[in-house]
Amino acid sequence: MSVIRYVPKALLNATLMPNPFTRFATPGPTGQLRTFSMVEVALTAGVLVLAAWRLPVAQRLAPSLTVCVLLYAFIVAVVLGLIVPQVGLLFRFRLGFVLPLCLLAIPVGGGRGETRR
Repeated sequence: MSVIRYVPKALLNATLMPNPFTRFATPGPTGQLRTFSMVEVALTAGVLVLAAWRLPVAQRLAPSLTVCVLLYAFIVAVVLGLIVPQVGLLFRFRLGFVLPLCLLAIPVGGGRGETRR
């Protein structure tokens, strides 16, 4: 039961870390890559916003698939956030749940109820 209280932090770590406000203990040899990783986080946040914006359309077109994709992405994000100890590794494993969320952002149909002929 004590693991459940870490779920919000795990979800935040898996989706939006490292961010510009993250302090790293040592500069290390990968300082340039840290800057790039923060750009990647910004792009990931953009994909998440786009997926959330397209969620009603996806829900209307394929409700069961949308629920399955959201549940899968949520579970993978929480598990990764809980078990991966380094922020740098999350940066690489994030694709396991971001790519399925990209399915929700793909514009299928007109999005306004039009039918194609």
